[in-house]
Amino acid sequence: FTSSGSVYSSIHGFSQEEIKEKLLAFPGGSIDLLKQDSGIAVLTINNPPRMNAFSGAMMVDLEEKVTQLENWTDGKGVIVQGAAQTFCSGSDLNAVRAINPIWVPLVNILISPILSRSVGKCLI
Repeated sequence: FTSSGSVYSSIHGFSQEEIKEKLLAFPGGSIDLLKQDSGIAVLTINNPPRMNAFSGAMMVDLEEKVTQLENWTDGKGVIVQGAAQTFCSGSDLNAVRAINPIWVPLVNILISPILSRSVGKCLI
């Protein structure tokens, strides 16, 4: 993380906007967030045609949803689920194949720590 809490870092030679731009070139699916009055949020990985595999756009969307959860002062916990009775098959291999090999570690840098950012909230 950078001092701002972002998973993006120029230390790898890429800016946050540059990484987002590359990832957004691979659309499809969504990350849906429902914050309930009870303080429990439901985060749904939603890309059933690809067994909920993460597209590039979904990776960006996930980072944005986690930021919303971090700022949700009434939040107590998060349930992470996949749409259509499938959790998540990983990353969409069509996107991974199309990404220059140098981008693959950056995708890992982006995705790996995102869910751990839900500090102070129970992750179910």
